[in-house]
Amino acid sequence: MSKKLNPSIQFEIRKTPSENISIRTITDFWQWGFSDLLQNITRGILAEYLVAWAIGKDDLPRDPWKSYDLENAKGKKIEVKSAADVQDRTYGNLPPKFVIKKTSKYYKNKGYEKEKKYQADIYILAHLMGKDRNAINPLDTKHWEFWILTQEDIISLLKGKLSISVSQLKKVKAPVNFHDLDQINDI
Repeated sequence: MSKKLNPSIQFEIRKTPSENISIRTITDFWQWGFSDLLQNITRGILAEYLVAWAIGKDDLPRDPWKSYDLENAKGKKIEVKSAADVQDRTYGNLPPKFVIKKTSKYYKNKGYEKEKKYQADIYILAHLMGKDRNAINPLDTKHWEFWILTQEDIISLLKGKLSISVSQLKKVKAPVNFHDLDQINDI
């Protein structure tokens, strides 16, 4: 299991007097690799972090190899999906949507299992709102809305499809804000 890195930890380099290489920390790497929070991949990790933070599960780093993202206080498996009105990669005029499909569980020693299924008990759909890229602040929790759904809710809403749009979702269930995410621990 991983542990959180100290943000001031430095890279180890062999430096000779003729080299002009300055010292860098892990924070420099994080800034270089993860500063654009509107990137689809980075936004998804940020959405996972927001949920982990809201439910008090941000004490350990995320494990990208798990078949789900988090566990609530009762040990229920949680999958976080994100969508945004502004996409870094444009897909035409398609509305923001959540792609939710059955997956195969991964085992470090055995690889992927053959059966595909919904891996989580609870699904959190996180929508980053706003159409003006310059005005959206992914670090401001009021720019986000969330839906808390059970696996049964997801199966019922998808009706065999692989995605649901934000507008379709709003027709059947009201979103909650960041401060309401702690109710995930009661499910």
